[in-house]
Amino acid sequence: MADPADGERRDGVGASPGAAGPRATSSPWLTERRRRVVAYGLVVLACVLALAASLTFWVQKQVLDTDRWVDTSSELLEQPEVRDALAVRLVEGLYDGPAVAQRLEARLPPALDGLAPPIAAGLQEAAVGTAQRLLARPAVLSLWEEANRAAHARLVDVIEGGGDTVSTEGGRVVLDLSPLVARLQEELGLGAGVIPQATEITIVESDQLGAAQDAVHALDVLSPLLAVAVVALLLIGAYLARGFRRELVRAAALGLLAVGLVLLVVRRLVGDAVVAAVASDTGESTGHTVWSVATSILGDLALGLVALGIAGLVWAWLSGATRSARWVRRRIAPAMGAHPALVYGVVLIGALLLLAWGPTGAPRRLVGTLVIIALVCAGVEALRRQIGREGAGGASTPAAAAPPAA
Repeated sequence: MADPADGERRDGVGASPGAAGPRATSSPWLTERRRRVVAYGLVVLACVLALAASLTFWVQKQVLDTDRWVDTSSELLEQPEVRDALAVRLVEGLYDGPAVAQRLEARLPPALDGLAPPIAAGLQEAAVGTAQRLLARPAVLSLWEEANRAAHARLVDVIEGGGDTVSTEGGRVVLDLSPLVARLQEELGLGAGVIPQATEITIVESDQLGAAQDAVHALDVLSPLLAVAVVALLLIGAYLARGFRRELVRAAALGLLAVGLVLLVVRRLVGDAVVAAVASDTGESTGHTVWSVATSILGDLALGLVALGIAGLVWAWLSGATRSARWVRRRIAPAMGAHPALVYGVVLIGALLLLAWGPTGAPRRLVGTLVIIALVCAGVEALRRQIGREGAGGASTPAAAAPPAA
């Protein structure tokens, strides 16, 4: 089916035999069939690279970015499930050993020394509630952020090959919760200045650090190129798609929509696997919360690709030859022709509102925003020109156009 949005005829269609011969002879390799194969192949490759680019962007901007890690840790501590699990972990660290009973024994009269262990055990449940309230205080949140910043900086230093604090042979990267346990000890009246039993959360085991180093080194090379490659491949494909550009846009939109859905599925399946692996330590509900917050950027990217794919499908339908699409074009033709500035203003405001409405954790990079706005404006301009040709009585005018093929 000819593409009414292109305003171009396919090679040899509607041209005289004499005009078709020289064109075919001048560039025999650039037939429509070959252009289709190349253009659709570029779209498939671009979608595969879009999947890889989304994953690398998430890793670099959320997993390996220390500031973002600290922000994510703050978001985690605002979740009731995570705060409750952390409170239990702090109390367990405090009670790991005889320290609490010994401190109580020192405060009791000598005749009541034997009551220290049962009193300590009875206070353990109350200590969990105290820890939960403590974790809601800004000063303790600062301690939590400092602990996360130190652990993440050490992790990045190691996996990027610049650190020797933790070796990939016999070490591991941990989150040290001792400052929080010490603060809880003071809150419970067990005395200040006493160093509590160290409480740690393992971030990466030693046998995983080597693989992490290899992955990060690959990301450093690939990450800057993938996004540029995706845009370049789509633009080259669109250039080659003379006569079937609308069909190619529809295919690209379906591909981006599929990539977004694949990311959502991967996020869910990998999350289920991660939660199943750590559920014994944190609980299933807490594990799901941690994974959801830690992969928020990946979820935002997936939803953005889904939205972009849907927008492309809407444009492909709106510029098509169906009765409903022609009816819509006739209704918007007056505004498109007489008030283009107003149309672009409404479109830009709508795009900016969608970007502003997005989740607060979504990355809003200037280049990415400009690319999205440029794509939206290009689609509007192509549709406006098509409507102008139809209004001027061009070949794609509804009255002159042949009925759409079944």
